[in-house]
Amino acid sequence: MLLAVGQVFTAGQADQMAAQAYEAVLDIDPKNATALSELARLAQNRGDRTAALAFLKQLETSRPTSDEIPARQAALLAASGKPSEAVDAARQSLVYNPTRIPLRRWLVQVLKAQGQTSEAAREADWLTAYQAAIDRATKGAVAHQTADEVPPP
Repeated sequence: MLLAVGQVFTAGQADQMAAQAYEAVLDIDPKNATALSELARLAQNRGDRTAALAFLKQLETSRPTSDEIPARQAALLAASGKPSEAVDAARQSLVYNPTRIPLRRWLVQVLKAQGQTSEAAREADWLTAYQAAIDRATKGAVAHQTADEVPPP
């Protein structure tokens, strides 16, 4: 019920009231993933990166293999001027979901900026190989579909 109240306040852009509802959820269920995730989002929206990171850290305990949590941490850490920590968080996210393409592209840029050219090249090579695999799969599906559409003689 309290989650629903928080979601209603969030939808109505009553962030302070939404935060209070989510905090009340945590009083009952300290590991509630939805409440923690929403509190992190609300903290980030108000520019409180420290609080957002703290909520995401708590969220990690309930969803330790989530690729979303370290990806969100990477964005917050980068915005906080902590590129090395952001890179570590991005790499952790990619362990759980290697196909987070925008994150991997961001990682290439940050690694280049840090002078880690061989690491950046390795990530860029992965992106190139992944795109080639998608292209091959797409061409194969189109060729198969075209062959199926041709009526028999």
